[in-house]
Amino acid sequence: METENPNTEGQYKILALVTYPDDRLLVECDPVPDSEYGTDTLLELEEAMRDTMFVHEGVALAACQVGVNRRIAVVRTKEGRLITLCNPFVLPVGTSTTKIQESSLSLPEAVTGHVERAEKISVAWKDVKGNSFTEDFVGLDSITIQHVVDHLDGVLIIDRFTDFQKRRVIEKLKKANSKETVSIIETLS
Repeated sequence: METENPNTEGQYKILALVTYPDDRLLVECDPVPDSEYGTDTLLELEEAMRDTMFVHEGVALAACQVGVNRRIAVVRTKEGRLITLCNPFVLPVGTSTTKIQESSLSLPEAVTGHVERAEKISVAWKDVKGNSFTEDFVGLDSITIQHVVDHLDGVLIIDRFTDFQKRRVIEKLKKANSKETVSIIETLS
């Protein structure tokens, strides 16, 4: 996995992370309009999102996680490939599912849990220049893309937790006893 940011200019553009319970995480993001593809604004957002993802040691970041209401996400695959997904459309391939422990840059570290996801997916998207792509992803890359597209749809991992997982997270958060955990406990209860 690539561990270094490909930004070779040395001037990183780090965006502030939006954290739960901010309502911007809970709404479906607006599509990237055709008029925005190839613009400096979209290219700069892509670069800043990549920089932010690397600084926070994430493997994916949705625009809503940095306060931007657009269907754009950056993903670092397990091979280290960087992909920017604009207006991604995801379809499961087959019926196989998998579960791994997931977390989110928009939630406290104590909030983790196993989420069931499709083992293999087919994704159609555009890059920031408007070029169209379709590709199948499997395993960790499939899970990562489904997770980040959930963010674009206003869905957090806590929305996918079982009742047991929610109770376990509530107990962890009660021990942490911070202001940010109070609203999460209320949501999960």
